[in-house]
Order: sequence, then structure tokens, then C-alpha cells
Amino acid sequence: MTFKLVDPDYNGMDALGGDAITDFDFGPILWLQEIITPFRIGNLNATETDFYITTSGVNSTIITEVDYSLDNKATWGSSMTVSGVQPNSITQNLYCRYTNPSDAATCSGSFLIHIEEV
Repeated sequence: MTFKLVDPDYNGMDALGGDAITDFDFGPILWLQEIITPFRIGNLNATETDFYITTSGVNSTIITEVDYSLDNKATWGSSMTVSGVQPNSITQNLYCRYTNPSDAATCSGSFLIHIEEV
């Protein structure tokens, strides 16, 4: 793997020294509640790299409610491309949002975040 998810509170500039995160814990979520989690991608490649982010999982009710944003504003989508990440550098904060649209989705479940180098 030539990237890592970096804690958004890490203040350094280099990807190698960044504090890695391995999972997002959204905890319990109630009906019509929204949770947004920031994260960053550290590029461990020796070249400039683009990353493509998507979601998968078993429970389609859950994964259809996961979105991503580059700016935590109005632009959210089920996938996201982060372009031009320089070698050994870290992106600005990126955002993962889960919105619980109904009481049908309040059961437990999980989803996978896929990050591909493109």
C-alpha cells in the first residue's frame, strides 16, 4: 500500500510521519441523524498520485447513505476523486458523512471505504 489514512489532527507535513487511522467509529446513530468524520490521505508514493474513494458493504441501506466531500459544504457524492497529491504529502481534510434516513437503518452494520490509486 502506498498511502495511509492520516488523523486530521496531525500537524506535520510529511505522510511518513503522519498518525495513521485504521477505522471510523460512527458509534450509535439515531433516526435522521447525520455524522461527519474528517480524514486525510498521506501519499507514500515517490510520484504525484490521484486517489478514488468509494464505499461497499453488505447492508445496502447503510452504504447508500455514505457520502464524501472535499470541502464539507454542499458538494457531497457517493464517490470522490482527490487529484494531484504530491509525494510524501498529506491532503487537506476530506470528509465522510453517514446520514440515517429511516428507522430501518438503525440496526448495526458496517461499510468499507475503498481507496484506489488512479
